[in-house]
Amino acid sequence: MSVYTSISATEAARLLADYPIPESHRFQLSPIQNGIENSNYLLQAGKDSYILTIYEHFNSRDIDWYLRLLDFLRQNTLSVPQALTDKNGQRLCYWQAKPAALFKRLPGQHIEQPELEHCRQIGEFLARLHLYTRNYPRTRTNPWDTQGLLSTARQLLAENTLSTEDKRLLTKELGELQPDVNLNLPQGIIHADLFRDNALFLENRLSGVLDFYSACSGPLLFDLATVVNDWCLEDCFEEKHTLNPDRVRALLQAYQKLRPLTNEEHRQWPAMLRFAVLRFWISRLLHQNRDEKNKNSPQNSGQLIQDKDPDVLKYLLLYHRDTQLMHQILEYYAF
Repeated sequence: MSVYTSISATEAARLLADYPIPESHRFQLSPIQNGIENSNYLLQAGKDSYILTIYEHFNSRDIDWYLRLLDFLRQNTLSVPQALTDKNGQRLCYWQAKPAALFKRLPGQHIEQPELEHCRQIGEFLARLHLYTRNYPRTRTNPWDTQGLLSTARQLLAENTLSTEDKRLLTKELGELQPDVNLNLPQGIIHADLFRDNALFLENRLSGVLDFYSACSGPLLFDLATVVNDWCLEDCFEEKHTLNPDRVRALLQAYQKLRPLTNEEHRQWPAMLRFAVLRFWISRLLHQNRDEKNKNSPQNSGQLIQDKDPDVLKYLLLYHRDTQLMHQILEYYAF
């Protein structure tokens, strides 16, 4: 949740004049630095806190799909954000021709270093999400299926901005990519971006899951692999990133108490761990290249842009290439 589009407190007060915000004349507005997709601001009005999101890459139809999904999840008792409506019942407003939405801020804080209980709770949440949405009627195409990943990776290689080391690793990984990694697996609505900075905890209890803007129809195992790759990541030590076996066990056990994995998911697990980390390594490299090109642009003057480090995922990818540990853990607990 970086900031690409600027707005002042006075401008926000005018923009949101029709929303039910107490003490709106006393706005305090501050940019939120996490993430890389939309412009987000923390808005404080008296004792009430809100999140103002200005969408950089989504049109109104896209956003409507996400907001309807959030409504559905809230109806199923999952703690997710809810967009507020103005006095005319509209959830979207527009700033500099970009759609924007206002959310009541969920309580809690992000977890920097997850403990076993945090991993159990996020595993349970993910399983409930998959179970509740298995018959959800509103599908959405996954832009990061195997073909989408290959196309984006080739685009990245064509830009010729990668280091020799990164280019060699990416080329090797694409050559070894299993074409069936997403096939014959249980499908449904996936969050597709459930990293630690998209979850909140209050007094060690999961209080909210955020940022469903990557949600789409896809293999449930991809969601699980993405969560394991981030929530179970050990601290970096001399540029070596590994997964913590105890956290992996806790997360997988909690998930499978609600949704046991199929035989095919079990077979595809090692490949999916690599596929998931490859997907996010590529996207972070793309964002890094984009912002490097645009950092001196007049449009970005005075704006705050924060990317996530691609190297964290590069080293995790190297780890997955060299170990079968996670496959062994899953094999032990899956059946």
